[in-house]
Amino acid sequence: MSQELKLCPFCGREPKIEEHCVSSYPHSFTVSCDRSSCAESYFNRGTKQRAIAAWNRRAKPTGEPK
Repeated sequence: MSQELKLCPFCGREPKIEEHCVSSYPHSFTVSCDRSSCAESYFNRGTKQRAIAAWNRRAKPTGEPK
């Protein structure tokens, strides 16, 4: 089942998803926004579907301007 990657909830930009192959956790995926103020927002999970699902569950923190 494929999921659509939602826009960054902080700035509205299109995020990027990358696959990483490291010996300690092969084939992990990172979803991130490349805007400097959003750079801390990323999710790295064992599968692409899990990374997308984690990213899509993010919400704008309470008190943030709309």
